[in-house]
Amino acid sequence: MSDLKALVICHGYLAEQLLEVVKSIIGHTDMLVPFSNVGKSLAVLKEEVKTFIDSQHIKQAIFFVDLKGGSCWSASCQVLQDVDGVAISGVNVPMLINFVSKKEQFSTLDEFVIALSESGKNAITWSPR
Repeated sequence: MSDLKALVICHGYLAEQLLEVVKSIIGHTDMLVPFSNVGKSLAVLKEEVKTFIDSQHIKQAIFFVDLKGGSCWSASCQVLQDVDGVAISGVNVPMLINFVSKKEQFSTLDEFVIALSESGKNAITWSPR
């Protein structure tokens, strides 16, 4: 799993802001790469992501996306037709921290994706009334 790369693809500037928060908590990391859809059509966003993957020779990737069904999700799913990986919607800070800190603890992508999804779900809670 050492070759696994994470792309954070979100509406607006959310991806960049999420990465800033992650860096403020755990320090700098180059394991997460942000992409924004600002001012881009679906085709342009898809091409930008695909060009990055090709230029970095990425063989396996997780795409963290903010909203299932949106343009970021659609671009991710289209790129994943040519790359081994998965898209996870509903990205949050705990998911990204766990990607960076626990990546080497898993031997398969499927196990890791389940753990990341669970960490994201478990982070959503509410205070008692």
